[in-house]
Amino acid sequence: MRNIIGAAEDSYLVYADWKSQEIVIQAYLSQDQELINAVNSGDPYLYTAKAVGAIPKDAVRKDYEHERELYKQSLLAIGYGQTPFGLKNKLGISLPNATYIHSKICGYYKVFAAWSKSITAKAMQRGYFTTCYGWKYWITDKEIVNPRRLTNWPIQSHGSEILRRAMIDLDEAGFEISMIIHDAVLLHCKRKNLRAMIDDNKAIMQIMSRAAEKVIGAPILVDRKIIRKQFYQDKENQKRWNKLYEKLINAKQTCKENGQVIYSDTLTAKSTPVISSKYV
Repeated sequence: MRNIIGAAEDSYLVYADWKSQEIVIQAYLSQDQELINAVNSGDPYLYTAKAVGAIPKDAVRKDYEHERELYKQSLLAIGYGQTPFGLKNKLGISLPNATYIHSKICGYYKVFAAWSKSITAKAMQRGYFTTCYGWKYWITDKEIVNPRRLTNWPIQSHGSEILRRAMIDLDEAGFEISMIIHDAVLLHCKRKNLRAMIDDNKAIMQIMSRAAEKVIGAPILVDRKIIRKQFYQDKENQKRWNKLYEKLINAKQTCKENGQVIYSDTLTAKSTPVISSKYV
């Protein structure tokens, strides 16, 4: 549905999100130096694959995309407590292979693994989790809680705190926030001269990076995408959207041919409907 996002005629959109946010949060909350080293490498997933011996130390990403993706999915899943059985199903690999990957990652990032268990145990003991800004998640004996939710909560909640801090700071800096999309911020910016637009983009990225530093004590790099007219997704997601949209157009045409009432004549087979973020 992100394809309906579009910019007004005199504006453009900035789609900005934090790079490897969950891993950075895990690293600095747990103070696992090995995980911090992975973050500082610029590609924590490739670094992890190298660190556990899955690929050569001098490997480059383009030659080991499959292995990088395997360890990316595994590292993120283990961050919220997924077991070897869960990895087996998630990755479509054998249980011995999943167990091996799980043990290698947990063994290498043992400080994080110990921190994750200890913070969950502490929350169970006192009856709540809390973020650095005091947002609490209460745990009671009135409900059954999935243990993976407890493991994941400190990571996701501090991600939310970073997002909230960034929105406050962006607003105070005079930027117009159209919406948030998961862990990204969509900003509606007026077209200016090139130098001014470059400065605006730099300011957005700096504000968002510093927001992370205020929350977890370390900045997080920010990726951004410029949307001049309409949002386009990654290849596979765009292909899925195009297929669904084609079905919508066919249904609309069938309604017309059968004389049925339709809600809008604005859709055509040649263009995707665009809703300016200004009005969303």
